[in-house]
Order: sequence, then C-alpha cells, then structure tokens
Amino acid sequence: MDILKSLCLSFGPSGREGGVADIIIDDIEGYVDSVKVDNLGNIIAFKKGKSNKKFMISTNMDQIGVMITHIDEKGFLRFTNVGDFDLGSMLCRKIIFKDGTEGIIAGSGENDLYIDIGASDKNEAEKVLSVGDFGVFKTDMGSVGNLVSGIPGNRIGCFALMDAIKKVVSPENDMYYVFTVQKEKYKGGVRTSAYEVGPDIAIILDTVGTKDSLGFEKNTPEIRKGAVIKIKESDLVYNIDFRNDIVNIAKENKINMQMGIFEDEKSEALEVLKSGSGVTIGGIAIPARYINTPCETVSMDDVDNTINLIVKLIEGIK
Repeated sequence: MDILKSLCLSFGPSGREGGVADIIIDDIEGYVDSVKVDNLGNIIAFKKGKSNKKFMISTNMDQIGVMITHIDEKGFLRFTNVGDFDLGSMLCRKIIFKDGTEGIIAGSGENDLYIDIGASDKNEAEKVLSVGDFGVFKTDMGSVGNLVSGIPGNRIGCFALMDAIKKVVSPENDMYYVFTVQKEKYKGGVRTSAYEVGPDIAIILDTVGTKDSLGFEKNTPEIRKGAVIKIKESDLVYNIDFRNDIVNIAKENKINMQMGIFEDEKSEALEVLKSGSGVTIGGIAIPARYINTPCETVSMDDVDNTINLIVKLIEGIK
C-alpha cells in the first residue's frame, strides 16, 4: 500500500503530472524492456511479447484541480477549475498548491468562489502564489470500514496497472503500457499516445461511479462486485467480440466481474478508437464511490480482481 499512498500524495493536476510519472517509472522500469516519456509527458513502457501484435493498455495519471486566475485586494484567490467537476460541491474543501501552501474554498455560490490562504491582502498573497499556479484538492488516504478512501483522480488505476506489469510472466503480444496526461482536461494525452503506438487492440483502464453514489444512479456497477467490463458509454459502444473475450477470460479464471453501461460518462476510449485506421477497443474499470471528489472510495477486493483480470488478458489475449 506504500506505493498507492505515494501516488495519492503526489501533486499531479492536468498538465503537471511529472511527480506522478517519476513514481511510476521508478516502480516499473525493472519489469519492462524500455520506458520513454513523450513530448506531452505520457509514459510509454514497452514489453516484448510472443507475437508482433500491438496491445496497448492505457490509464491516466492526472487529477482534477484548480488554477489561480486573479488575486484580489483582500488576498483571496479567484480560480478556474482544471478538469470536469462540480465547483459548488467543493465549498469548504481544502486546496494544496505545489509549494505546500494550503487554502480553503469559500464563497457564496458557484459563481462567486475564492480560495482563502489566510493572507491579509493582495501583496501578502502574491509573495506566496501567482496567477497561473495550480492547486489540487487535499486528500487523506485511509480506511473506511473495509474500503479505502481519499484516492484522487485515477491513481488507483495507475496502481492497478503498475501491479499488473510486475505480475505478468509472459505477454502474448507486444505490450505498450501507457500512463497518460491531461485526461481530466481534454483527453489529449491518450490521443497522441495512440497515434505513436498504433495499437491493434487496446484497453482503457479507469474508475467509474457506482449506482449507490449521488449523481450516478443511472450507472450499473456496484462496489465490492468485482472489476467492471464496459459495454457502452455515452459516445461509444465497445467492440462486442473483444468484450466477450474479456468476459470469457474472467470466467475461466474465476475473477469477479460485472458489466457496465454508462449513459452519461465518457472515457479516453473514443480517442483511441479513432486513431490510425481504427483500433479494437475494450474498457475495464474499478468501481468507485464519490468519483471526481477528494473522497473517492474503492474496495481493494475490486482492485485485486481488476489487477488479476489485466494480468490474464496480457498473458492470454491473442
């Protein structure tokens, strides 16, 4: 769990994922043949397989956050969101900036929010922070019963892919493990990675909201029910033959899994699907409560099932 805690504590809003990338590279470089970081900051790790077919598994590194747009005369920081989340729901949440400065989101409504860092005026605030500085929501990873809470962004997806990489014995295909940037902002990282790799098949790994979470009642997955195999998102129907292959491998290996339909959600999958001459695409996710908040909560049993499924796919998909 130490590596997961390090991932959770690492500062990595969209466009500023370097610290997260360093942790990932240090952890996996002994288990792959090569690791590169492209011009955008995506990590592309390669492991030679038995065949020359290219199999890409991608997950994003970035987390939601804020960026300072103005410092007013009272020393309050006006800001914009970095990523897609409900600003109004973040009232009274703590923000932490890269230098360790902390503040609290305050205000009277979604259109009049600011960050209070305790500065007495504009001059005092400007000695610490500047317009354009990024902040993230402060999290505190810990247990809630038999669940784990306080996991920002998709760091649990990063952890799952990292663990799978270390457990794979013999890949069936040439493997490209991709950790992408800027998913929360515009999904640009996975687009450039897919064009560079040119995969024949690909899986997008992320987290999805469970139907027992407020605002996600339309979703089908439940926490503690296993890895989620995606059927459909708002803008994409996943390849049915590939989906059936994933389901069959899960069943053969007695891996707990559930099917997922997401009418109001989008992942990075469409960006990969459209790259090159087209890609056979699948989606796997870890079910999570309170997604896109500082309190994102998962079951480690679901995480373990997801890791086991990824390993068996890497070793078995032809």
